Amino acid sequence: MPTTVRPTIGTDAETYQRDAAVQRVRARAGARRKQEREIERPGGIGQADSLERVATRIDRLSRILADPPRRPIATPKATRANASA
Repeated sequence: MPTTVRPTIGTDAETYQRDAAVQRVRARAGARRKQEREIERPGGIGQADSLERVATRIDRLSRILADPPRRPIATPKATRANASA
C-alpha cells in the first residue's frame, strides 16, 4: 500500500480532508444501510447497536450532562450588550 503524504495547510489540506471524509462515508455505507434497515423493523431500534456500544454512549452522555460547561453561552443579545458597554 503506497504511503500518502498529508498536506497540512491551504487548499490541498482542505481537499485531502474532504476526500478522506468521502472515502470514510463510502466505506461505511453498507454497514449504515444494514443498521438503518434494522432500526426500521418493529422493535429494531433495540437491536441496531450492541449493548456495549449503547452502554458506552450512556456513560459518555451522563458524564457530559453531569458536568455542564462553566462558561455562559454567548447569545446575540448578550453580545450586543457587551459591544455597546
